[in-house]
Amino acid sequence: MKPSTAAQISAQAGALYRQGRTIAQIAAELGVTKVVARRAVTLSGTPLRNDRLRTKPAEDRTAARVSAEVARLYASGLKIRQIAAELRMAPDTVMRGLDLAGVARNLGPVRGARPEAPLDVPSHDMRGYRLGCRCTVCRAANTDNVAAQRVRRKLRQARQASVLPPEEEWRTSDGIRCLECGVWKKALGRHLPVHGLDADEYRRRWGMRQRQPLTSRELSDVRREIAVDTGGPDRLRALAPQVAPIAAAARVGRERREQERRSVRAGQQRAADQRSADADQRADAAARGLGHRDVADYMRRRYLDEGQPMRVLVAELGVNKQVVGRLMDLHGVRRRGPGPPPT
Repeated sequence: MKPSTAAQISAQAGALYRQGRTIAQIAAELGVTKVVARRAVTLSGTPLRNDRLRTKPAEDRTAARVSAEVARLYASGLKIRQIAAELRMAPDTVMRGLDLAGVARNLGPVRGARPEAPLDVPSHDMRGYRLGCRCTVCRAANTDNVAAQRVRRKLRQARQASVLPPEEEWRTSDGIRCLECGVWKKALGRHLPVHGLDADEYRRRWGMRQRQPLTSRELSDVRREIAVDTGGPDRLRALAPQVAPIAAAARVGRERREQERRSVRAGQQRAADQRSADADQRADAAARGLGHRDVADYMRRRYLDEGQPMRVLVAELGVNKQVVGRLMDLHGVRRRGPGPPPT
């Protein structure tokens, strides 16, 4: 007989759940949905368990098979998230499966721990290393990681101090190190956009000379040999008489454009100064028309003594708020803070 009240449903659902039934089995037996069954179990005070690794019906995988599959994938070198995506389960379920299988999870090296003797245990493939693994390959890879972290820390300190390290530390015959992230490349031309920089900005940022090569020494030598073999320097010297007039004309054009920009900016500044002078004259004439000696006397009386707001001064002087504020600063009239005017 199906229960009729919420209390009866909650009590029976909790009892069935403690007996080892799943939410789906409880829902089918009580004639309710799985959402209602889960809510009833929760209301009964029974803690929910992870049913993914418990015994399922015969058509489903058993907990032992799931744990064995998780342990096998973990031993092959896959990470917990990769195993979760492969088996279509949550990462917490994967970790529970490892615990049920008795597999120790790699939590990384313990600070201050004494290193153990290397063990040649083929617990994973050679596609990558695992933190905490004591085999020879992984120990070497972890050591390289520690060295890389030390180099990145040193580069970060140098970047904060704007000091260019010695060239022997970041440029060798085999590669060149990016001073932003510490990665080694044959050439930095395609890598610098990752940091939002081009070659010139990168050189200026680190205080390099303008024609500093951003390639390895070997690649620079190869490019130099190719240029010499193809007659690059001789070709440039032959083209120098033709290029010189073009370069001179381009330089003259740049100077002319820069002079035009300076003239435009100077004209705009003169126009702004003239508008300010006209506004000052209008404000002074309006203040004299209201019976004051000048605009400074008007502002002290109306703003400081009488406590009038700035909008009244704007309306009486016939100028905008910015002009009134500038005149107050010019004549030493201290502005009031927020709040009601003094009485």
